[in-house]
Amino acid sequence: MRFINYRNIRIHQIQIFLCAADCANYTATAEQMNVTQPMVSKTIQLLEQELGIILFRKDRGKLYLTPAGRELKFHWNNMMEMFEISVFNAHAIQEAKNMPIRFGLGMSSRRDDLRQLISHLEKQRPEIDLLLECDNMANMLQRISRGDLDLGVCSGHLLPRIQSLRLNFKILMETPLAIFIPKSNPLSQKERIAFSDLRQESFVTFSQASDPLYWELLNSLADEAGFIPKVACYVKDELSFQINLEMGRGIVMADSGTPLEGAEVEKFILEGTHCDLLLVWRGDNNNPSLAKLMKAL
Repeated sequence: MRFINYRNIRIHQIQIFLCAADCANYTATAEQMNVTQPMVSKTIQLLEQELGIILFRKDRGKLYLTPAGRELKFHWNNMMEMFEISVFNAHAIQEAKNMPIRFGLGMSSRRDDLRQLISHLEKQRPEIDLLLECDNMANMLQRISRGDLDLGVCSGHLLPRIQSLRLNFKILMETPLAIFIPKSNPLSQKERIAFSDLRQESFVTFSQASDPLYWELLNSLADEAGFIPKVACYVKDELSFQINLEMGRGIVMADSGTPLEGAEVEKFILEGTHCDLLLVWRGDNNNPSLAKLMKAL
């Protein structure tokens, strides 16, 4: 890779690139950014020259991001978001205001319990804004560790990962595991399910790479029941469980509070198991509002 002088790249250039990526047209970008169309074209040209990267290809007047351009757009969007948040937080500190709390919620977190928790916090600390975000749990822990999020709620099966990242945690609720089964599956007609009943079933599961602790838990329970779990498909996030269950592609093991049951899916509690719901934060978080909020718990 050739030398790149990053000092030559300006925030306004990045903003124009991101806008062009969304608008897919130089004219629309110029209108939105309140600049001329030639300026947009020239900015993209200079940015490509400085980086040594082709950002767009054109076809019949429309812009299409190149694979390299898509990579930059993803990371630069996050960078600009963090830049804006940091300026907002700096103003809050300077003006002695309460900084907002960026609160990450796992996609499979218990919705009713979370509503109660958030309602309680807002009543106790109405002066603190809670900015709620939904993310897969493994990614959420990384964001808390980096300082992108102040708080997060996740499943207890991730406790070893929480400890390895040296994050603080508090048990919000003790909950058992459950098996979610499509109603098209004859097993859904049973009154109770033991893990040994699942030896012929195929699981919709996280891969060992995306969530090794979930994979380890699944295999541990299967090993105790005397079988190796069959895999129907691997998914990257909790939301993908729902569609695969509804399509009858397999069964899912998850926290019993995960909102997966419905018209097409039956839930069975796994007796003798537990998967606590955890509140997670970084001990050295410098957001002064976090200490105030934690006192409300």
